[in-house]
Amino acid sequence: MNKDLADIFGNLVNRIVSFAHLAFDGRIPEGGAPGETELRLAHDLEQRIKALHRHHTALEFRAGAATTRAIWDAANAYQQHTAPWTAIKSDPARAAVITRVGLNLVALCATLGWSIVPNLSERVLGAFGCNNAVPRWPTGPLLPLLNSGAGTPVARLGLPVEKISSEKVAHLTARFGA
Repeated sequence: MNKDLADIFGNLVNRIVSFAHLAFDGRIPEGGAPGETELRLAHDLEQRIKALHRHHTALEFRAGAATTRAIWDAANAYQQHTAPWTAIKSDPARAAVITRVGLNLVALCATLGWSIVPNLSERVLGAFGCNNAVPRWPTGPLLPLLNSGAGTPVARLGLPVEKISSEKVAHLTARFGA
């Protein structure tokens, strides 16, 4: 798996799951209502998911991986822009919405990434109590999905993606070439 790709997903998972454990006892929080930012995010993701479905259907693997990465980038950008770790200081209800949406984004991203990172996706989905052999593809409007699950526990994952040491990189390079 591309290190950059793993870092994008791993960063998304680690930041929001860790924050949920610090601020909301490791549960998808209740409270607040999605706003315009979440409506725009849901609409954007609906379009990207349709494109990803077309790539999968057409067996366009590189385009599918690129679209999956773009979805993960959008999820990371949402978290960075909305910053629940800052919002909680002045607006706990807004922080709850952002965290709820962020956790559901993680589950959505794991579902959409299952075809390229199945083990990581299964591990992440397992933290949400979802142990389906193949995760269910999202259908319909996304905002209700992104705003769901209040009260559901989310298990700690530790670091979702293991960092590769310099020594391991050198060993693999010597073994397999550049």
